[in-house]
Amino acid sequence: MDGICQSCFRLGEVRKPGMSYNIGLIAARLYKKNDGCFCKGCIQKISLKYFVISLFLGWWGVISFFVNITCLLGDFLSFIGSFNMVPIRSESVKKSFDSKVVAQIAPHLNEYLDIIKSGKDVNYATNEIAEKLMVKPGHINMYLNLVFGKNKYPVVAKVLKSIEKDYFSKIKPFLEKLPQEVLGDTQYNKALEQIASEAMIDPGFVYLYAQIYPQKREKTA
Repeated sequence: MDGICQSCFRLGEVRKPGMSYNIGLIAARLYKKNDGCFCKGCIQKISLKYFVISLFLGWWGVISFFVNITCLLGDFLSFIGSFNMVPIRSESVKKSFDSKVVAQIAPHLNEYLDIIKSGKDVNYATNEIAEKLMVKPGHINMYLNLVFGKNKYPVVAKVLKSIEKDYFSKIKPFLEKLPQEVLGDTQYNKALEQIASEAMIDPGFVYLYAQIYPQKREKTA
């Protein structure tokens, strides 16, 4: 199926392999399973990495011994099974995901959600908004992780930290001006853009703040 790889964020053929590793600690063990959707290159890279970890570190312990066999088998099958996938040739979007891209996408989050609510699938909504904003589909996926993800991708967490430092501090003095209307309402959007104008920052950062920290609007109401 076509989708966005959760490792390199590129658009193309992806699959959901059963990749995992086990580290035996005799009386305990460390186990990790990766259930995401990945492209051919990332499946081969991750499954090989996990295979090597399990091969050298996974045998120590009675339970670990048997779990490790399952991990090795799953990683091997994931690696071999990726051979018939179509590789993605486009460049990874990780390096191009920055505060500028975030500010560009933020005002259109509700538009994305409306497409999903209309019955369209995630890939359609992602491609539709990406084409409209002239960004990469992977950028949309990374933005969704920034707003909704409990465990943020490292590159996303880094960008968010930078935005919090450079822009959110400028928004805080205007918190009492944030209305209680539903995000996406015309009057609400005008209020956000007014705050951006007074704070002299891109409106996208105010939209982002409202999307990530809605509870702060309630506390100041």
